[in-house]
Amino acid sequence: MTRPTRCRLSAALRIGTLLALLLPAAPLEGQLCPPDTPPTGNLWVSSSGTHEIFRFLSDGTPDGSFTLPGLSGPRSITELPSGELAVASQFSNQVLICDGTGDFIRSMGIGSVSGPTGAAMGPNGHYYLCSFNTSTILEIDLTTESVVTTHASPGLAGANCIIFRPDGGFLVTGQSSNDVHRFAPDGTPLGSFPTGQSSVMGGALDHSGRLLVAGGASNDVRRFTCDGAPIDIWTVPGGPQSIAVREDGTVFVTTFFTSQVRQYDESGAFLGSWSGGSQIRGIEFLLPPLPGGEFRRGDANLDGGTDLADAIATLAALFTGAPPLACPDAGDANDDGTLNIADPIHLLSYLFTGGPPPPPPFPGPGFDPTPDPLDC
Repeated sequence: MTRPTRCRLSAALRIGTLLALLLPAAPLEGQLCPPDTPPTGNLWVSSSGTHEIFRFLSDGTPDGSFTLPGLSGPRSITELPSGELAVASQFSNQVLICDGTGDFIRSMGIGSVSGPTGAAMGPNGHYYLCSFNTSTILEIDLTTESVVTTHASPGLAGANCIIFRPDGGFLVTGQSSNDVHRFAPDGTPLGSFPTGQSSVMGGALDHSGRLLVAGGASNDVRRFTCDGAPIDIWTVPGGPQSIAVREDGTVFVTTFFTSQVRQYDESGAFLGSWSGGSQIRGIEFLLPPLPGGEFRRGDANLDGGTDLADAIATLAALFTGAPPLACPDAGDANDDGTLNIADPIHLLSYLFTGGPPPPPPFPGPGFDPTPDPLDC
């Protein structure tokens, strides 16, 4: 039975108030960004020169490659809430959708995009995509695969990479303007700062809340506070492109001219490199699929962890019209056999107020020991 709209809105407001109390406050000038939840898993990188996606195991062992129909100049690789992957194809002006094994599914229904580059999932369940040629960021509703709004910032040229802060705000690098632009959670531009680099490419937050930015032509990675105060500079040869930070603090940087994935520790010391493909651009951590039927309870967004993002993913699916969870059983945090408002509340209670943990399978993956209508 469908609940009255008044009840749904009331529940959404209650949980929204709780989230507002729990989410980190917007960063003040001179401070670090709120620490991000670092990813884990295997590495997927986009090879612009060969128009392929290469996979590496966590130890750098090659794990094959694939291409997609129409893929030309691949850039970002983004995991969607459905479990599908969105690959930005810069030179064919489209976003291609594949499954976790690389099998092609479709082209995203937004149509032609003028030079798609960086992309990320927003906390509201929307897909945010940088349009390099128009220097804008498209906010896309995945339910309808339509652009709901376009974000811009004065002076931004060559939008290249988008980085979400845990407070919902986001940062966008300008490859042609050689700067970083800040946006509030609602997309309001908050100004920009120059990085002192040439050809500003990708960026990422490390687990201490420092912003790392790659300079493709200046052959360096620079670290900043959220408002642009410089911290240090690392020399990275080969034309650094994209950055990913693993849960243990290791920083991975792709290079365009030497086609490498280079590893650095948190101080910037070089640890080694892997090679594969040609003109390596994007980089993403993706967990290998679990065997059929296995899941981690509470891991609603299937990123391998259990944190605030999972509660937000469940709330988005329940109340904002976002796509359904790819694994409803994982979202059933209290294991009552129903996906509803009680599940994110149970998870938030465990995370922040000392409440009971999610029932098995937790904290590791496994099968549901209790029969119910939910599945993965």
